[in-house]
Amino acid sequence: MGMFVFDGQGKETGSVILLAGGALDHIGDVTGEYKVDGTCDGTLVIHTVHHNPPVSHYHDVDMVVVDGGKEVLFQLGGPKDTPSGSPPPGEVFNGVLKRL
Repeated sequence: MGMFVFDGQGKETGSVILLAGGALDHIGDVTGEYKVDGTCDGTLVIHTVHHNPPVSHYHDVDMVVVDGGKEVLFQLGGPKDTPSGSPPPGEVFNGVLKRL
Protein backbone atom coordinates (compact mmCIF):
# COMPACT_ATOMS: atom_id res chain seq x y z
CA MET A 1 0.00 0.00 0.00
CA GLY A 2 1.34 3.42 -0.77
CA MET A 3 1.10 6.71 -2.57
CA PHE A 4 3.06 7.94 -5.56
CA VAL A 5 3.09 11.40 -7.16
CA PHE A 6 4.06 11.71 -10.84
CA ASP A 7 4.88 15.34 -11.64
CA GLY A 8 4.25 15.24 -15.41
CA GLN A 9 7.93 16.14 -15.99
CA GLY A 10 9.50 12.68 -15.47
CA LYS A 11 9.97 12.71 -11.67
CA GLU A 12 8.16 10.53 -9.13
CA THR A 13 8.02 10.65 -5.32
CA GLY A 14 6.15 8.53 -2.83
CA SER A 15 6.05 6.16 0.10
CA VAL A 16 5.05 2.52 0.58
CA ILE A 17 4.18 0.10 3.38
CA LEU A 18 4.98 -3.54 2.56
CA LEU A 19 4.11 -6.71 4.43
CA ALA A 20 7.21 -8.87 3.99
CA GLY A 21 8.07 -11.95 6.00
CA GLY A 22 5.28 -11.25 8.48
CA ALA A 23 6.54 -7.76 9.32
CA LEU A 24 5.59 -4.31 8.07
CA ASP A 25 8.32 -2.42 6.21
CA HIS A 26 7.69 1.35 5.99
CA ILE A 27 9.50 2.78 2.98
CA GLY A 28 9.43 6.57 2.83
CA ASP A 29 11.13 8.88 0.38
CA VAL A 30 10.68 6.70 -2.70
CA THR A 31 12.03 8.70 -5.62
CA GLY A 32 12.38 7.96 -9.29
CA GLU A 33 12.47 8.99 -12.91
CA TYR A 34 9.91 7.83 -15.45
CA LYS A 35 9.14 7.97 -19.16
CA VAL A 36 5.81 7.32 -20.90
CA ASP A 37 5.60 7.08 -24.70
CA GLY A 38 2.77 7.95 -27.08
CA THR A 39 1.21 4.49 -26.71
CA CYS A 40 1.02 4.90 -22.90
CA ASP A 41 3.79 2.35 -22.25
CA GLY A 42 6.33 3.50 -19.73
CA THR A 43 9.32 2.74 -17.57
CA LEU A 44 10.27 3.93 -14.12
CA VAL A 45 13.42 3.43 -12.04
CA ILE A 46 12.73 3.97 -8.36
CA HIS A 47 15.18 4.45 -5.50
CA THR A 48 14.35 3.35 -1.95
CA VAL A 49 16.23 3.23 1.34
CA HIS A 50 14.84 0.80 3.88
CA HIS A 51 15.50 -2.19 6.18
CA ASN A 52 17.37 -2.11 9.46
CA PRO A 53 20.17 -1.12 9.03
CA PRO A 54 19.12 1.00 6.03
CA VAL A 55 20.02 -0.33 2.59
CA SER A 56 19.76 1.59 -0.70
CA HIS A 57 17.86 -0.20 -3.51
CA TYR A 58 16.82 0.55 -7.08
CA HIS A 59 13.92 -1.16 -8.88
CA ASP A 60 12.97 -1.25 -12.57
CA VAL A 61 9.25 -0.79 -13.22
CA ASP A 62 7.49 -1.51 -16.51
CA MET A 63 4.10 0.16 -16.72
CA VAL A 64 1.19 1.00 -18.97
CA VAL A 65 -1.28 3.84 -18.42
CA VAL A 66 -4.91 2.73 -18.95
CA ASP A 67 -8.49 3.94 -18.55
CA GLY A 68 -7.75 7.47 -19.76
CA GLY A 69 -5.00 7.97 -17.20
CA LYS A 70 -7.01 6.73 -14.21
CA GLU A 71 -4.91 3.60 -13.68
CA VAL A 72 -1.39 2.32 -14.23
CA LEU A 73 -0.69 -1.40 -14.50
CA PHE A 74 2.86 -2.16 -13.41
CA GLN A 75 5.46 -4.87 -12.95
CA LEU A 76 8.28 -4.13 -10.49
CA GLY A 77 11.55 -6.05 -10.57
CA GLY A 78 13.60 -7.11 -7.56
CA PRO A 79 16.11 -4.84 -5.83
CA LYS A 80 19.33 -3.76 -7.57
CA ASP A 81 22.43 -2.11 -6.12
CA THR A 82 22.66 0.57 -8.84
CA PRO A 83 20.20 2.14 -11.31
CA SER A 84 21.88 0.32 -14.22
CA GLY A 85 22.51 -2.96 -12.39
CA SER A 86 20.74 -6.28 -12.94
CA PRO A 87 17.95 -7.41 -10.60
CA PRO A 88 17.99 -10.90 -9.07
CA PRO A 89 16.09 -13.46 -11.15
CA GLY A 90 12.57 -14.43 -10.16
CA GLU A 91 11.60 -11.44 -8.03
CA VAL A 92 8.67 -9.65 -9.68
CA PHE A 93 5.72 -7.77 -8.21
CA ASN A 94 2.61 -6.85 -10.23
CA GLY A 95 0.05 -4.26 -9.28
CA VAL A 96 -2.28 -1.42 -10.11
CA LEU A 97 -1.92 2.27 -9.30
CA LYS A 98 -5.21 4.18 -9.14
CA ARG A 99 -5.52 7.91 -9.61
CA LEU A 100 -7.21 9.75 -6.75
